[in-house]
Amino acid sequence: MFALLGGVLLLPCLLLRDLYKLSRRWRAVPLPQKNMTRATGGAFALVACLVHAAHGFPVVGWKLTAGIAAFAMLYLVAGTRGAQSSVDVMQAFWWAVLALAGLAALAFTGGLPL
Repeated sequence: MFALLGGVLLLPCLLLRDLYKLSRRWRAVPLPQKNMTRATGGAFALVACLVHAAHGFPVVGWKLTAGIAAFAMLYLVAGTRGAQSSVDVMQAFWWAVLALAGLAALAFTGGLPL
């Protein structure tokens, strides 16, 4: 019983440790390789969404598929454009998303007078 409980409590810590290691390895990857990986992943996800749409949205609705396709298009465009520059556009994008999420949390909890 204690082993099971200890395993359940230890599993999230181990997953977070692995996620941290993956994050550290991703930061060490050169920027052109990051952008090629983003463009490849975006193209793959976009094709998967198009195939899903061609089959009439059997599993997920069209709104979720369109959202995933828009996000995949963002990654495809940012990856192809970023491979030609020395600026990490997606890092700036995710910092902006984090800032907007913080502002939204403040606004919805009443911490930000709007």
